[in-house]
Parts: sequence; C-alpha cells; structure tokens
Amino acid sequence: MKRNADLMVFTVLVLTSFTAVFLPFHTALRHTPAGATYSFAGGYLPDYFQYLGWIKDGLMGHFFLSSRYTDTVSPAVFMQPLFSLTGLTGRLIGVTSAPLLYLYLRLFSLAVFLSSVLLLIRKTFRRVSHRIMALVCFAAATAVWHFGPRGISDPIPWVSSFSVIGKIDLPPHHLLALALMTPAVLIASGNSPTRRRTGILIFCTILCGMLNPTALMMLLAIYAVLGVAGLRPGAPASGRKWLWLLPVFLTGAGVLLYDYLVFRTVPPWSVMYERMKAFNPPVGIADYIAALGPALLLGAIGAVSLRGKNAIHTALVSWAFLPLALFPVRGLIGINESRLFQSYQYIPLAVLATSGILTLSSLFKRFIAARLTEACIIGFLVVYAAVPFISSVPSLSAVPDPSWFPYYIPSSLAAAFRYLDTHTPAGSVVLAGEYVSAMIPAYSHNRTLIARDDISEDYYTRRDLVFAFLNGQMNTSEAEAFLNGYHVSYVLYGIDAPPPPPHTAEPYLHPVFEAGGISLMQVKR
Repeated sequence: MKRNADLMVFTVLVLTSFTAVFLPFHTALRHTPAGATYSFAGGYLPDYFQYLGWIKDGLMGHFFLSSRYTDTVSPAVFMQPLFSLTGLTGRLIGVTSAPLLYLYLRLFSLAVFLSSVLLLIRKTFRRVSHRIMALVCFAAATAVWHFGPRGISDPIPWVSSFSVIGKIDLPPHHLLALALMTPAVLIASGNSPTRRRTGILIFCTILCGMLNPTALMMLLAIYAVLGVAGLRPGAPASGRKWLWLLPVFLTGAGVLLYDYLVFRTVPPWSVMYERMKAFNPPVGIADYIAALGPALLLGAIGAVSLRGKNAIHTALVSWAFLPLALFPVRGLIGINESRLFQSYQYIPLAVLATSGILTLSSLFKRFIAARLTEACIIGFLVVYAAVPFISSVPSLSAVPDPSWFPYYIPSSLAAAFRYLDTHTPAGSVVLAGEYVSAMIPAYSHNRTLIARDDISEDYYTRRDLVFAFLNGQMNTSEAEAFLNGYHVSYVLYGIDAPPPPPHTAEPYLHPVFEAGGISLMQVKR
C-alpha cells in the first residue's frame, strides 16, 4: 500500500466533512430572498445567537464576558474566551460581521479537529492500512439506528453528536477542546517527560478547560488513570515518571475549580449551571450503549486485546469507557447527561475498534483470510453508516423558509439593528419579541429582557410580562411601572411582536425609527 495512502483517505474525509457541515449554508445563501441578509444561523438558535453576542462583545473591545440577555448587569468574568478573542481579532483585521467571524471560526475549528484525529491515529498505528481502517471507523461511527415514523431514528434523538454527521457538526469551542485533548493524551502517555513536553501539556490542559470544562474533566480523569497505572506494582521503571503528571493534574484541577466557582457564584453562569443540572430527559444506560453503536462492541474487543499493552491504549480505554462507568453516578459529580455525552467517545473508540477488527481477523484467520475478515467488518460499518447518511442528504440541500427571519433577516430589521448599534447608548435595554430579542445582542450593543430561559431565575415571569406589554394588555400605569422596573429604554414592535397597540400613543413612548412594519420606540423619562 502506498506510503501516504492514509493521507489520501484523510483528504476524502475532510472534503466530505466540510461538504456535509457547510453545504446547507451554501444552499441557503444562494437562495437568500431579495432585500434580506442571510445570518448563517444553524443548530439551536438561542446558542447560535449567544455565540454571536459574545463575538460582538469582542468586536466592542471586551475580553471578559457576561450576558446581555437580561437587564441586570452582572460582573464580567473570564469565561468562553474563544468567542471574545474571535471578536477582538475581527476588530483588529477589520472584519466586523459576527456571523462571518463565527463561520470562519467553525471552518478553522473543524480543520484543526480533523487534523487532531489524524494525529492520534498516525501516532497509534504504524501500518498505513491500519491507519486507513481507523479513519474509516471514525467516519462510519454512528448509533444503532432504527426506522421510525419519521424515518431514521437514534436512541437519543436530542443529542446530534451520536450521528454520522452530527459528531463533526459541533460548536467550535467543543471541536477545539477535543483537538487539544489529543496532543495532551499523547504527551501524557509518553515515557520521556521533559520540561518542554510538560509545558505543552500544561498549556493544552489550561486551554481545554477554558474551552469546555467537561472535556477538562475527562482529561483529568485520564491523567488520574495513567498516574495510578504508572505506580502500580510491576509497572516498568519508566512508569515512576508518572509523578510528573501531578503538577499538570493540579493545574487542570485549578482551572476546573475556577470554572466551578464561577458557575456556582456569578450570574448568569450560576443560573445556567442550575438549569443545566435540571435538564435530564429520560435516558437509560441501554440507550447510551446503543448510541455508541457498533464502535462500542469493536472497541471493547480491542480494549481487552490491548490490555496493559502501553500507556496510550490505557488512556484511550479510559476515554472511551469511563463516561459509561460514570453514567449511573453522573448527578454526584454535578453534571447531566448532555454534558457527559460531550466526552465524544467516538474518537478513542475509532482507534480501539480498529484494534478490535485486527483481533477478530487474527482469531478467525484459520477459517478465513485476515484481509477478508477486515474487509467484511469495514464494509459492514460503511454500509451501516451510509443508510443514515444518505437519508440526511435531502436536508443538506433543503432551503429554509424564506420568511423565517432568524435565517433571512429582512432589510428593515437589519436597519433597526444598525440604528440600535449606532444611535443608542451601549447597554441600553431593548424590549422585543422572543426571537428578535435573541438576535439583538448579536447585531447591536444593546441588552434585552428575554430570549434564553437559562439566564434569569424569573425568566418565565418576565416573559409573561413582556408579552402582556407587547400585546397591549397593560394599562398606562402598569406599562410605565413595568418599563421602569426592568430599565427598558427602547421597545421594538413588528416581526415577532404585534404592531404598536393604542397605548403607545402615551407620552412615555416616542417613535425614533420606522421601516417595513417595524417601529422602534424610545421610552421617555
């Protein structure tokens, strides 16, 4: 087999991945209605616009972050620096569009992530054929699916990262955290610790914690397993060098402690943390096992066959199977299912599954040629993954509803955002409908009252008040008390809010911008 054949397969994987992830954006962009602006929105919209809002904070010159989805000004803290740094970079190079900066960030993050997967595979396997097998195992990793009333269904449908495309269609901070885990695991598994390697390991550990605390928890667990394995009786002499992991572990634990303190004490992060813990859709261990799909069975075979072989396999087995072991006690460690599933076990399982395939081919070589066994298993994985992949192809080229304004922003709404960003005080509170409120911090320097239910403890109370006001269900005194109580400076009518009701003729509201059915009113005090 050609020496660089694995790079050719990797190139195909990269091209396919980028096509699957970004083709929907290209399709939607080509069908942008006249007079509208495509927002490049995708995934869970409140998260998307939150990311844009943090990038906008960076464009405004801020590095430390809070949330502008509430009228309450909370302390800005060092959290999710990737997004503010992206905005600061855009400010430096003259790119002022938060959606474009986020798109560039996604392109960069996916490229780095896929490169890290290749790095792990090339460092684990010497033979090119084995590397190709591992790449195919990663690309074909998917859940145990079944045909349901709406087509292909997964065991945990609300988690997309267990699907063929979903496992690479992740937010950029998740992709980059996983990309940092790979060199960290490789370095921590080495037997020749040096000052340079220790520095790189500490650097990767700190950055991983800044990007995704859940990934850092997994990384610290791997360090702990490697440390214990290196100190066990009968370990090779070089195993004593695992003591060098202690300062790395303590550094990572310090970052995790900082994250925990912020999540416990600083709003809105503390509200997010409590809502996260409360989000527990019914998921059983059987669903979790099925979600990991055929790769789990092959990975388990590979883990048994490689038992105690070397440190890298110990690390990969820990990464692949510790989340399953922690699933029954997830509540005791302060995380819910969705955070536990962010371990993204398909990465280590791809390597272990390759070892499992090689083990099976060796066991059956007396009855069938090893190459044929390997080809049959790989062929099955490819065909099994191809079914849900092909079923998702129509959605890749589907055109969004042209009237859906979070995707296609009408020119009048874009003009209103520009007016807010250039003619109103920074941080002033704008009252609007729920979806428009989600977009305001992404396209202007203003704050809103609603959009995310994990920002304010009284979210649904204030949302009811917002709807009552916008629908004209308050009298003059109630409306004035509401606007003053929540520090509202502007009210945006239209799009997902009704036209101005009769009470806007009262002297406390003054129109400052009108276009295409949108009315922006200033609260006069």
